[in-house]
Amino acid sequence: MGLLNPKLLPIFIDSLAESVAKAASISDDSQCKMNRAEVITTLMISALYYQCHDVMTRHVVKQMGYFDALISSSRIVRRIHQA
Repeated sequence: MGLLNPKLLPIFIDSLAESVAKAASISDDSQCKMNRAEVITTLMISALYYQCHDVMTRHVVKQMGYFDALISSSRIVRRIHQA
């Protein structure tokens, strides 16, 4: 099974990304539906489990209910390239 339960991995990645953003004094726009940590978490899940297939990752993340709000795949890609 490895060192970390796969069901807990998104929580771990999200908290790590949030800590890094706070340490680097990175703030998000108040109008964002997903904060930077959630976008990074989606990116990491995509890379680890779905061969960077952003549409499939978005579908699974939405079905699993990891985040309150989810933006479109094109918007996720745009936010990744901004980071």
